[in-house]
Amino acid sequence: MLELLNQLDGFDSRGDVKIVGVLQDDTDPMVSIIKLEKAPTESYTDIGDLEQQIQGIKES
Repeated sequence: MLELLNQLDGFDSRGDVKIVGVLQDDTDPMVSIIKLEKAPTESYTDIGDLEQQIQGIKES
């Protein structure tokens, strides 16, 4: 892996930075941050009825 990293522009092997892994080319780091790992099990009926709150907003 060091050979691969030495080929990269701007990589300094003398620094204190530790490389723990290399992302694959098809992985966009911004997408992996916002990716939903597990779908929630709650539904709208589990959370509760909001009709009173909705009516209060309409009246204000």
